[in-house]
Order: sequence, then C-alpha cells, then structure tokens
Amino acid sequence: IFESLLNDNMSEHQLEHLVSYETIQVEDTYHGPKLRTEKMGTKFLWSLMKYYRAEGILHRKYVYKILFEMEALLKNMPSLIYIDIPSDEETLTICGDIQGQYFNLLHIFDINGFPSRKRKYLFNGNFVGKGSFSVEVALLLFAFKIVFPTKLFIARGHHETLAMCKIFGFEK
Repeated sequence: IFESLLNDNMSEHQLEHLVSYETIQVEDTYHGPKLRTEKMGTKFLWSLMKYYRAEGILHRKYVYKILFEMEALLKNMPSLIYIDIPSDEETLTICGDIQGQYFNLLHIFDINGFPSRKRKYLFNGNFVGKGSFSVEVALLLFAFKIVFPTKLFIARGHHETLAMCKIFGFEK
C-alpha cells in the first residue's frame, strides 16, 4: 500500500478507505479538544480556538474527522453558490488573504463576532499561505463551516492551489 501511495497509483476513493478515524485511539497524554459525540458543535470550536491560541497540535483523529466531514459537505454543494445578502437583522463579513495568520483570524472574529444565526462570513480565498499557521486556519475554518454550513462560506484563492501550496510549504 505504501509503495502505491508513493507512486501515486491509488485513486482518491482507495485512499479514503485507508483511514478510519473512528478506530484511531486518542492517547492519555493528549490534552487538547476532544469530540465526545459524533456531532461537532460550538463547544468543540471554542476549545479548538483556545488550544490553537496556545499553539497546541490537534490530535490526528480529529483532524481526519474535520477533513472527512468537510469533504462530505463539499461533495453535496454545487460548484457555484449564491449567498443571500443579509437583511437588516443579519450581517455579512467578507474576508480575504488570511494567509495562515491564525491570530489575524482571531482578531477578525474579535472585531466582527463569530459566525452565528445573524452573522454570515465569506472567506474569499487565500486563507492558507505565508503564515506559520495555515493548517490551523484551514482546520478552524472547516470546523466552523461544518457547524454553521449556511453561515460561513469559503472560496478557494490562488494560495489554495497545489502550486502555491508547494511554494509555501503547506503541502508538507
């Protein structure tokens, strides 16, 4: 299997079956956010933000869960989406070029509030990039998208292309 992976001979569907995050054990030494139920919620989001603020590393079990849930969510969405312009009771915050700057993302949330029933966000590309926290930014945005699927939208920018990910080391 590993030789096939190295040679890129496996299809994406075969790769999905190599990892079953449900069976991954979380070590007793891990002190980060944990999902006690199958459903991701705001409690997990707040724990994740706090943990990343302290530069913690999320356990691979939860990384896989976020990635698989995000993939399932995206597979059911059209490639072009329309975002309703908010009514007087809603706001829409449009952000671009976070570029892996986790603390800038937190600052945006501090200023504007978190995604919620009355607050929509559009992250208009380039959320990974030159910053040191591209993985953390991507995973946090994905987790928010999973919890608030109709309130947070993420568009891919040129920093999310394979070529740019290689240049800035995000691929590793």
